[in-house]
Amino acid sequence: MTLLLDESPLNGIQRWLWVLSTGGTLLDGFAIFVFGVAMPLIIAEFHFQSDVVGLIAASLMFGAVFGAGLGGVMSDRLGRKPLMLIDMIIVCAGAAASALAKGPTMLFIGQLLVGVGIGIDFPVSSSYVSEVLPKRNRARLMVATIACQALGMLLAAAITLVLLKTVDSMQNWQLFLASEGV
Repeated sequence: MTLLLDESPLNGIQRWLWVLSTGGTLLDGFAIFVFGVAMPLIIAEFHFQSDVVGLIAASLMFGAVFGAGLGGVMSDRLGRKPLMLIDMIIVCAGAAASALAKGPTMLFIGQLLVGVGIGIDFPVSSSYVSEVLPKRNRARLMVATIACQALGMLLAAAITLVLLKTVDSMQNWQLFLASEGV
């Protein structure tokens, strides 16, 4: 079966699967960048002390480390496709919790969930891409998948810039964090 896949040309279904898998990686970069832009607005609104700011800022990375460790084990048990759907649900739930947060605890939990989803997605989507693509296209599209994280950051920069210029509100941070789950 592997030989048949490796020898076959890249087809439309494989391209579509690559786009879907890469969408998660793009969202990962987007979420990380958006959170960085949102933090000064969050600090200005809630007047958090520096230790609280540090914990909230680190929560996304804590979650990503935990999710990355969990992702490989869970994908072997549940399968890569179901887990990619689950990790996007986790990211959306975290984004919603973050956008609706009224204080530091909910922001911490929300960004922790976003981080868990990101952490799960990275190894799972990369593994999935390598499993469904023909050998001659695999390396190029794996690099393109990882590059989409940077593309997500650029997209986030453009969107946050537009929102900051057009929406005159201190609550822009809520729009930014909600957009992590879109």
